[in-house]
Amino acid sequence: MVGAPDAAYALVDAQLRVARLTALLNPRAREILRLRFQVDMVQSEIAERVGCSRMHVSRITRASLDRLYEYGNAQHG
Repeated sequence: MVGAPDAAYALVDAQLRVARLTALLNPRAREILRLRFQVDMVQSEIAERVGCSRMHVSRITRASLDRLYEYGNAQHG
């Protein structure tokens, strides 16, 4: 039998990569990204949940994504 690509393998690989990268962030930043991208909350909902302004959520999200992007590029390029 000839094997075929397994989409579940790619998903697990991506989840492990995200977990490894987000470990670079502080717990608050990790929680904000989790609420935004896993729970699909909007900034105002996240702000209320974590106890800060919507603008601060925006800044933390942007800074966290920039850090992850830079680290990911440094590791692969």
